[in-house]
Formats: sequence, structure tokens, C-alpha cells
Amino acid sequence: MEIQTTQSTEKIQAWLVSYLAELLEIEPSEIDVSAAFDRYGLDSSTGISMMADLEEWLGQEIEPTIMFDFNTIESLARNLSEVNGQVNQLEQTQGIEPENNKPNLSNESKNSDYIEVEL
Repeated sequence: MEIQTTQSTEKIQAWLVSYLAELLEIEPSEIDVSAAFDRYGLDSSTGISMMADLEEWLGQEIEPTIMFDFNTIESLARNLSEVNGQVNQLEQTQGIEPENNKPNLSNESKNSDYIEVEL
């Protein structure tokens, strides 16, 4: 279980580094994962946009202001991977299918009065 969390943390961390490097137009190697986000000059609207993009990539809901509570890439990635692991474990325990594996119903199915089922 610990290995999965570490891999998830590393993947989230890599995503954040890549995102910031592209945003700031610098090399990923110039990003210090233990430095506070404000070191990179991120304002609140940029941070919230980054969290929205991260939320979409992760497929899990994230509080837009979480980066103010976990103000480094390292701490944010660790927290998100732990939370993600707890959610996945809870879903498995309760037999709930993960959100990103649920079928996406087409608009046709959502708007129809009935769904045709073949027997």
C-alpha cells in the first residue's frame, strides 16, 4: 500500500512541476518541490485555475484553496495522494465503483423517458 501512495505522490508532484514549468516558461529542473508556491509568483486566481486543472487530471474533487493549506508541491502532492488512497480504499470497502470508471450516459439516454433494454 505504501508503494502505491509513493507512486501517486510522485505522479502528482511531476504533474505540478510540469504545469508550473510550462506556466512560468522555465525548465522543470528549476522548480523546487519544497519551495512555497508564492516563491513562483502565483496569485490566487492562477492557483485556483491550477487546482481546477489538477482536479480534472486526478478525477477527484479538490478544494480550490487547498494550495494555501499545503503551500508546497511536495506537501500538496503528498496530501492529495493520501486522500486519494483513502477514497479509493473506502470505495473498495463499500463496493463503490470509482468515479472515473462509471459510465458516461449520453444526452440521449439522459433526456429520454425510458431506456431500452434488451433481454
